[in-house]
Amino acid sequence: MSKQNLYIVYMPHLAAALKDMGFKIVKVSANIKKPQFDVYWFEDTPELRAAIPIAKHVMRSR
Repeated sequence: MSKQNLYIVYMPHLAAALKDMGFKIVKVSANIKKPQFDVYWFEDTPELRAAIPIAKHVMRSR
């Protein structure tokens, strides 16, 4: 899997929501600009892109 096929999520709550929706976290690494925080890498698919606004909506409604 090349780097172009990955989507980076910076918010842990969004990453958790996507994981709960069945998407697999491919990699976790330190945020380059804010090393005290992690970033979460997912395979970039149309399904993931469609799920992100849904996951954000779910996060806001909690």
